Amino acid sequence: TYVGIDQYASAKLAGDYAVKNIKQGNVVLLEGISGVKALADRLNGFKDAVEAAGTFKIVASQTANNDRAQAFNVMQNILTSNKEVDVVWAINAEMGQGAVAAIQQSNYGRPVSVFDFDASADDVAAIKAGTLAGSVAQFPELQAEGAIKAALEALAGKTFEAKTQTTAELITKENVEAFAAARPQS
Repeated sequence: TYVGIDQYASAKLAGDYAVKNIKQGNVVLLEGISGVKALADRLNGFKDAVEAAGTFKIVASQTANNDRAQAFNVMQNILTSNKEVDVVWAINAEMGQGAVAAIQQSNYGRPVSVFDFDASADDVAAIKAGTLAGSVAQFPELQAEGAIKAALEALAGKTFEAKTQTTAELITKENVEAFAAARPQS
């Protein structure tokens, strides 16, 4: 059995939050490594949510190969050519942090809500600082625990569904303190 999150539904949490709280605007998508299904699902989960609202426009969608430095460079170029970016979706924390740094360094002149995936220690700090709007947490310890439990039960002869889904949660300014308190990060 696959033990883990539904990548699409987890990314959609961030898209749904953007739709509810930002309402409309121009969106930049920072894509991951081409050909990786989990990363495509993350991209599409957010994208489908904002496109379904009918009030958001995708103004750029480019790969930064899951890399902070590449995301910084890609985001700088996008900000130069798009004077009205409102939302950024990065499919991992590294690219989210690269986007945040590019926006800060550019003195863009308008607020940009950046969302990413992984809820890394840098993400938690950025959410607290107000430079990152949200990050999807996937609780890898639950995935590991579920996989070990499934392995032990398989050895005992139990069969499983093809997928065993674990929890994901969008971390935002509303719940970051509780998340950080429950998961001390070094």
